[in-house]
Amino acid sequence: LSIPSACLFGKEQDGQRFVYVVKAGKAHRALVRVGLEDGIRAEVLSGLDAHDEVIAGNGPGLADGVAVVVEKTKKD
Repeated sequence: LSIPSACLFGKEQDGQRFVYVVKAGKAHRALVRVGLEDGIRAEVLSGLDAHDEVIAGNGPGLADGVAVVVEKTKKD
């Protein structure tokens, strides 16, 4: 499983960082264990399911529990 590196937050500690995922229309902070990262994509070893909706970028006001609206992106 990999995600855009821009989805990652926080300083890496013991291979862990965090992302925000959408659950019930709200942003929720999730700890993830990161493997290889090249600045564009990051391998996620644990902490996410393939069906989790990960928030890309760090828009203003993004925090745990904040209401969000999901905009689907076209997959290549």
